[in-house]
Amino acid sequence: MIEDEMVDNTTKDKIKKTNTQDDSFPQTIDFSQSFTHRVYKKKTILFFVLLLFLILLPLLYFFSVRAPESFPVKSTVTIEKGATLIDITKKLKSENVIRSQFLFYSTVIILDGEKSANAGDYYLYEKEGVFSIAYRISSGKFGLTPTVIRIPEGLNNRETALFLSNSINNFDMTKFLSLAKNDEGYLFPDTYHFLPNVSEKEVYKTMKKTFNLRLGEISDEVNSFIKDSGNPAKYSIKDIITMASIIELEASDFKTKQEISGVLWNRIKINMPLQVDASFAYLLGKGTSQLSLEDLEIDSPYNTYKNVGLPPGPISNPSLSSILAAVTPTKSDYLYYLADKNGKTYFSRTFIEHVRKKGVYIK
Repeated sequence: MIEDEMVDNTTKDKIKKTNTQDDSFPQTIDFSQSFTHRVYKKKTILFFVLLLFLILLPLLYFFSVRAPESFPVKSTVTIEKGATLIDITKKLKSENVIRSQFLFYSTVIILDGEKSANAGDYYLYEKEGVFSIAYRISSGKFGLTPTVIRIPEGLNNRETALFLSNSINNFDMTKFLSLAKNDEGYLFPDTYHFLPNVSEKEVYKTMKKTFNLRLGEISDEVNSFIKDSGNPAKYSIKDIITMASIIELEASDFKTKQEISGVLWNRIKINMPLQVDASFAYLLGKGTSQLSLEDLEIDSPYNTYKNVGLPPGPISNPSLSSILAAVTPTKSDYLYYLADKNGKTYFSRTFIEHVRKKGVYIK
């Protein structure tokens, strides 16, 4: 009993000692309160970060992303072959294509464009932001869609230059006319596909080349006409194109063109003045209804009322059908023709017959 009591007392002492030690520590820890505090703190930080981002985003766009005010709309920027990304970045900044060099450079790097930036001409049709410019240069989106230009038949070089200046941005009429000063009649009227940044020289060379190619299509007829004109040849390519340039302004359908060609060659054969009003459109810029008696007396080699034979050179750029009509004239003994208000042409052998028809059909 004494031993049991001693054991019991010893156990009580241990329990008491243990309880005494435990009293120095908290009995429980409230982890939920600490976690809630941390979550609240993170949410607060995130809120202010987002708020700062929303404030800075418009500023970033305004000062770095959007196109500069003086962005070169409807112009071309050229990226030279071998240019480094730094060179390209500086060039775009200096030409007011981008606002931020850093943003452009970084975007191209992200797009893996440092090695794949494509050299060439980039057409800037409208204002574009830095990301769009970076993407285009990284992927080679040149933006050069050919412009379809239908150049009418019968325009002289000055009229052609004016037409082109109204069809192509920044087209220099003076430069074009300087290139074509000796090629009146030899710039072929056709449908062309020119890039927006095409040069005056390229347009000139293309039209001249097209003339030579198309003339080659009827080379047999041209050579046959020249051969039949005599030995040595009485007529040259220049004579043929000059005649075609007149015919172009006198008729529209091929059959009538051939008939008028026959009349005009007949007049030349007998040294009779051509007396075509079309030459005055070239000389004075006047149509038939605008001509006065004083105009018909003008002293000029292009005055076909006063001079015998062809004018010194072409007065328009003729179509292929007019050139073909010039070398395949309808054989007849007609020397006169006139057209009514509907465009129908009437032919006569004598002046008396011509006057009579004029009284009937021209009112």
